[in-house]
Amino acid sequence: MIEPTIYYGFGVAVLSIFISGFYTPLQPFKDRLLDKLPDNYFGDSFRTAFNCAKCTSFVFSLILFWDILAAALISLTAYFINHLIDRVEAWYE
Repeated sequence: MIEPTIYYGFGVAVLSIFISGFYTPLQPFKDRLLDKLPDNYFGDSFRTAFNCAKCTSFVFSLILFWDILAAALISLTAYFINHLIDRVEAWYE
């Protein structure tokens, strides 16, 4: 178990944003991996969780830190960072 610090919290938040959809070279591999899941409730839940930055950061931080409050704060941080990225992208369109 890793001690939840601000440094690791931001790292997990940014990594989950990259995995969930921001880093485009990783997306075909992630999509192929998620397409192998069955078409039931479990598969749909997994697809939803790994395409959402908040859900991905919550799951990763919960696995990494074993602390529900740290996982919630990191999930909120990922939401704010993702929102900031979306606003900057909208500004340049």
